[in-house]
Amino acid sequence: MTDITNVRLYKRCTIKKHDAKVRMVRVGARVYDRPKQRICVTTEDRRYVVIGPVGERVVYSEQELLENYSIELTDKIRKKLAHGKMLKITANEGTDAGYFLRIPAEETFLLYDEIGAPVEGNTSNFALNHAEGDCIMCPVGPDGGPDLSKPRLMNGEVFSARYQ
Repeated sequence: MTDITNVRLYKRCTIKKHDAKVRMVRVGARVYDRPKQRICVTTEDRRYVVIGPVGERVVYSEQELLENYSIELTDKIRKKLAHGKMLKITANEGTDAGYFLRIPAEETFLLYDEIGAPVEGNTSNFALNHAEGDCIMCPVGPDGGPDLSKPRLMNGEVFSARYQ
């Protein structure tokens, strides 16, 4: 069993160049965030839905969208997005994504995210492809190492398509 609390097992990762699409959805929309393997409800601040390279949907704030993808959000583009228009975007290759730990696909594991909600990785849900295994992702902590107090689950197939 992989020790998910061992900070020495975590490695740095960056965003890999990939194409995606973005659209804005109404507040209160329910979106299945496949990388995190949970339902997200959009809010006024988090309502950009990015459809990634393997069809995954991820909810972003405007700031997160601008940090991770090359898109200029002019008033004209915001208006198009607000009316349901979908735009093609490209990920900002090399953007720091923090730390990750890949758990082999044959190991199921339980992770408690930063709000204390349990999330199961490498589940036996056959609708999901876990590739080599799901990943735990953590931001960079104050000491430069992984901040294990803010873990999130990342689907293994999605991780392989989006990060290096």
